Order: sequence, then C-alpha cells, then structure tokens
Amino acid sequence: MSEVHSADRIRGTLGELLPLKYGKSLPAAARDASGSVPVFGSSGVVGQHSSALTSGPTIIVGRKGNVGAVHFSAVPCWPIDTAYFVEPPAGHSAAYFRYLLTSLNLVRLDKSTAIPGLSRDDYNAVEVAIHHPAQQIEIVAEIEKQFSRLDEAVANLQRVKANLKCYKAAVLNDAVEGRLVESESSTELRKLGSVANLIDPQPSHRTPATHADGVPYIGIGDVLANGKLDFQNSRKVSQTVLEEHRARYTVRNGDFIFGKIGTLGRPTLLTPPFTYTLSANVVLVQADGVRLLPEYALIFMDSPKLLNMISRDAKATTQAAYGIKRMRDLEINIPHVEQQRRIVAEVDRHLSIIREVEAEVDANLLRAQRLRQATLSKAFVR
Repeated sequence: MSEVHSADRIRGTLGELLPLKYGKSLPAAARDASGSVPVFGSSGVVGQHSSALTSGPTIIVGRKGNVGAVHFSAVPCWPIDTAYFVEPPAGHSAAYFRYLLTSLNLVRLDKSTAIPGLSRDDYNAVEVAIHHPAQQIEIVAEIEKQFSRLDEAVANLQRVKANLKCYKAAVLNDAVEGRLVESESSTELRKLGSVANLIDPQPSHRTPATHADGVPYIGIGDVLANGKLDFQNSRKVSQTVLEEHRARYTVRNGDFIFGKIGTLGRPTLLTPPFTYTLSANVVLVQADGVRLLPEYALIFMDSPKLLNMISRDAKATTQAAYGIKRMRDLEINIPHVEQQRRIVAEVDRHLSIIREVEAEVDANLLRAQRLRQATLSKAFVR
C-alpha cells in the first residue's frame, strides 16, 4: 500500500484505502421476505432476506442504474449485483467513509454512453486524504450536527409546500363552488359536452410507431411538476401521424388536455401552433368561449371537486379510466360569463401569490442541498 501518512491525514487512492467489492445476485424469488436483513440495490433498499453478504456496517455504492449513489447500512446486509459495497477497515468510522464517498460525487466518473455504469478502475484511481480514526468521530459528529439543522429547515420548507398545495386546492374549490367571488346571479347546470368540444385524439387507441426524428407524442406522462409540457423527452412519431391528427382537429389558444386513462385529471394548457400529437390517454378540451370561458374551464377541471367526482365514478381494470362519453355527460354549474371572468381574475391573483412563495421555497430547498454538499466538501477538503 502506497499511502502517505502526514500529521493528520492518510493519503492514497480509493483503491488502496477503501476498495470496492462486487455485490451478489439475489433475485426477488430467492429472498426470504420474512428475514430482517436489508437487501440493497443501486437505489437503496429493495427487499429483505434472512442472511447477509456483509459482516458489519456497510457502505453501498451504485454500480449500474443509479450510478455513484451512496447508501449506508448500520447492520450486515446483502448488496445485489447492481451495486458495489465497502466494509470499512477495523477501527475506522463507517459513517465517516459514507460521508467521504458522498462528498466525491461519484456519478461524475460515469463515462458510459448507453447504460450508466461505474468503473471500479476509475473509482480506484481517485486520490483521497483520510483523517485518523480519532478525528473521524469528531468530523462525523460535526457533519451530523450541521445536517440535523439542514434537515429541520428542509422539513419546514416541505411543510410550507404541502400547505401551499392545500391552499391552491381550497382556492380552486371555492372558485367553482361560488365562494371565492360574491355574485347575485345564478349558475346554470349544464352537461360539459354542451359547452365544450371534447375530442378523443385517437379513437382506435392505436399507438403509433416511434420515429426518432419525428414530432412529439404528448400524454399526461409528459406533464412536468410545474404544469408545463416536456417536449424534449417525449416519444416521437412520424409526420404522417401529425397530418392525420391535423385533419381531425386543430389546437387553439386556451385548449388543454385532461388525463382519462391511468392518471386522471392534471389539465394542462397546450401551446399552438400544432406541431405535436396527442396520445390516447388524454382528452382534448375546447371550451366554446361563449357560455364557457377556456380559463374558467381549466379552473373547473383542475378543481379537487371535479377530480373527486371522476375518481369516484372511474372504471378500474388494470388502471383507472374515465371515458370521453362520461366526461361529456358531466353536469357542472356554470356561472354567467362575466362572473367567470371575475372568478378567473381572482384565482389568478391567488395562484400568482402561491407561485411566488413556491419559487422562494424551491430556491431555499436548492440552497439547503448545496449547503449539504458544501459541508461535506469542507470536511474532506484535500
């Protein structure tokens, strides 16, 4: 071993100081689910077993899939073949080495172009400086004190996000139930299909073939957390499919899609011009703009009241489904169009505040993540 000892560090490579071992295959059918031994893959715990592959505290490192991810087991465990594992040298702190490997951001060593993978040779070549055992305990204690503070802050921020989600749901429900804006005019009970055009993009539910250089094929699964469509990572289909769809309908400003198979709801505004196609798991909703404003239709379709209604009545086989005919027959209370405009304006005001607070919360969550990494970098500066 070629490590160099200095006053406070042991210097060498990971291959010399903390060599990786390969996990061992353990298919789900071969596991004893009644056992208490955790089974680890590259993404963390994947099951239980009655016997262990390791003999004590273990650090697990993602080899395939979730490359470079670092997990920790305080007890003997079974790392499977998608992961490496490390059993720290006797007399050293397992938690110290866990934090050390986390600080190294091992995913940067992935050089694969197809299936992500971590080369043991690349890992072995990384140079590190390890504190002596007595210092390791002090460093771990300080790291965990800082992380405890960060964890508390993150938990508070997550509670704020949850509260904002509840607040948004309450605003939408109040809007469609007539509590958000006072009005002396009455509402009219009408079937949704009488005031909006609901289009099934693919009546045959035929899934078109994938074309790498084609146009995006959008479904509810392509809706991002911020409500925007993800065109970059969507499936692609041929230009011919686009022309077939154009012959049946055109996307206009204010049109939105609504999930009807699998994921119900999640109404999402579309973006003209029509340079993408729509999958069979959505309905295209086009409010008539005279009796039902598109903006109000979007609010109604996004309300918990509507989602609860269709979730209760949805058919379930292998996945939830709500047919387009049932959607056309939905009876909804529609205010006068001028009242709709007032409701839309008031909802926009509330949602604008929510978006501002959410942006600040997300910025602070990102800051907490960076502080966590900065804490590790400072502890293990070489």
